[in-house]
Amino acid sequence: FNNPENECVAALYKSFRTRQLCLFLKFWKNTLKQGF
Repeated sequence: FNNPENECVAALYKSFRTRQLCLFLKFWKNTLKQGF
């Protein structure tokens, strides 16, 4: 059940989601700075 391959996929998925969230927050902050 807990094989390394699944762990790798889960880690990649989590880091992908985290990266997406970071990019979204950066974009949001820049938008706020522009007063939009």
